Amino acid sequence: MYQHFRRSIFGISHLYSVLITIVIVLVASILTAFVLIDSNKVLGASEQFNIQSANLIKDTNGNAVFSITIKNIGSNSINSLTVQLSKEQPIAISVPINGLEPGKSISANFSPENTFISGQSYLIRITAAFNGGGSAVQSTSVVCQGSGAISPIPTISPSASPSPDPAPTPSPATPQSQTLYFSSTQTTINTKTAKTLLTDQPNQQGSANYDHSNGWAYYWGIRVFKLTADGSETELTAGSPVAIATIGTDSKGDLIGGNYLKTATWTPPQTPLEPTDAILIRVYYQCSGITWRQADQWGTSQLGATSLEGQTWTVSYYLSQNWYYGYDYTYHYTGRFYWGTQTYDSHISNFTYVPA
Repeated sequence: MYQHFRRSIFGISHLYSVLITIVIVLVASILTAFVLIDSNKVLGASEQFNIQSANLIKDTNGNAVFSITIKNIGSNSINSLTVQLSKEQPIAISVPINGLEPGKSISANFSPENTFISGQSYLIRITAAFNGGGSAVQSTSVVCQGSGAISPIPTISPSASPSPDPAPTPSPATPQSQTLYFSSTQTTINTKTAKTLLTDQPNQQGSANYDHSNGWAYYWGIRVFKLTADGSETELTAGSPVAIATIGTDSKGDLIGGNYLKTATWTPPQTPLEPTDAILIRVYYQCSGITWRQADQWGTSQLGATSLEGQTWTVSYYLSQNWYYGYDYTYHYTGRFYWGTQTYDSHISNFTYVPA
């Protein structure tokens, strides 16, 4: 009985082993089938394209034309294509209604908006969207040609980056214009003692006064000098006063008495300067029987400039002239040049230079 029981158990165990083996084989077959089906699905969904040619051609007028030909070498149709040349906006290439079928090619060309230089290489990026939702991207480059030659298409590493733009050329300095006011402030400018030309009204009256018995109408003018750091002078006027102003006489030739603001103009030559140079201005006067005499001199500070510009100055003089009969029984003629306040508003406008 015991042996019979053992034979029964052995038979049942053998049956279970056979059944388990059958189940394992069936499961393995089913999994293999799914893997094969999925593999066929992946391999069949090939989404690839090829750039057959790319040209960037610049004519003698400087106009560029970009052209490209793309071939679908995958197994799905391409529904859309975009191409971007360098910093241009991406351009959509028109594909057929049913898409670009496998094995078919398409060409397109357009005129870029940016400037391209012959002999330089520019990056191209092409994006394709395929039927079924997949996409693919390729990058390459094109060399700008000066003629109709077709440029080769080199392979670009994904890590490659465009060359940086060259540093911009610095813009030239903008000329600076000022109004200079005559003042009574005494200073030393490049070894010369002179009154100072200020950029603000000093609000301190000053004057130069003259009285001549053999005078008549007074005339006033300036001479202008470039003053270097060591005190050397270079005259910018031609050896005699310019921007001459006078109160003068009336239509009968009689002397006009009183106080008046008179203006005159002068255009300096464009003059190169060192940053330590200054401009020295001497005011002169004359009247009948008296040649030009210096009244006083004024100077700017060191300008920190590269040139004095040839822009016309307007010189404003606040003047006074009159006459009286003196104790010496002769007529005396007085002339005065005032400065330093809003009333006695003597100044030079449109003084223009280029800062260093």
